[in-house]
Amino acid sequence: MTITLYTQPGCGGCIFAAKDLTKAGVPFTERNVRADPDAADMVHRLYQEHRDPGVVPETPVIVIDDEVFFGAVELHAYLRELGRESAA
Repeated sequence: MTITLYTQPGCGGCIFAAKDLTKAGVPFTERNVRADPDAADMVHRLYQEHRDPGVVPETPVIVIDDEVFFGAVELHAYLRELGRESAA
């Protein structure tokens, strides 16, 4: 499983997403869209491909293999469901 967390300084949702991933015990790569132009370009591209046109990109954006999650709430729901499946 490959996980990339796109963040920026001062982003509360980014902090929550990082804590959720850490708590789940899954390794992830964090990329700061303010310091890394390639990361910023990727977030814009993901928004263009997966969201309605004209939606302003926000962080966090989380990519798990081929799945994209926009925001900590989407990630949290996914991790919770993943935990239920592995417990069954």
